[in-house]
Amino acid sequence: TKPITPDHNQMAEKLLENFLSCHVCSETFRDPVSLTCSHNFCSNVNIALKELADSFADRQKVESSETVKGEEKLMVVCSKHQEEPKLFCVDEDRAVCTVCDFPHHQSHKVVPVGVAVSDLKEQLKSDLKSLQDKRNKYKQVEETYNEVIEHLKKQLLSTERQIRAEFNKLQQFLKEEEESRLAALREEEEQKGRTITHLFLLCSFCLSVCYICHGYKASYKFHYLYLT
Repeated sequence: TKPITPDHNQMAEKLLENFLSCHVCSETFRDPVSLTCSHNFCSNVNIALKELADSFADRQKVESSETVKGEEKLMVVCSKHQEEPKLFCVDEDRAVCTVCDFPHHQSHKVVPVGVAVSDLKEQLKSDLKSLQDKRNKYKQVEETYNEVIEHLKKQLLSTERQIRAEFNKLQQFLKEEEESRLAALREEEEQKGRTITHLFLLCSFCLSVCYICHGYKASYKFHYLYLT
């Protein structure tokens, strides 16, 4: 089993950091909002994304309507003059009628509508690329997370097997030690029994010898008294 290396620790730290960071602005979550798809974003990022998506959807509708044959071209016109605005106020982020609105925007940054549309397309492309990069980064983090989890699971199973094996060895050793000590105890008891039996026989023999000697001594004394 491979131990957890500093690389795995770094991956885990990176994983935790990404879980606590918004995947769009890369900052720590501020007033996070959870979507129905289980993704989390900062509240202001979520609003900006919705506005961007709505704007992009509107542009898609406009472009789609222009490609349909026989459909009248969709234009944004001034309600007062029925003319298509040719200027766009960057400061107020809206189209400006050259007849009735332009005098009120002379101090603002005003550009031709075509330039504003081109800039918006570039901004949308940049935002889309940024979102794709964030998504790719999230996938990499997710893969790292899955690898770390899988590694931890394998390490857990390996550690469990190792602990069980060590306890089995310990139990086997204790069982063998128990049997060895019990066998030694039985051998000691048998040895003591043999020793006691040997001493008993020796004492019996000594008593028998004493009785025999006493008998000889008494017989000798009797014969001595009889002869004298």
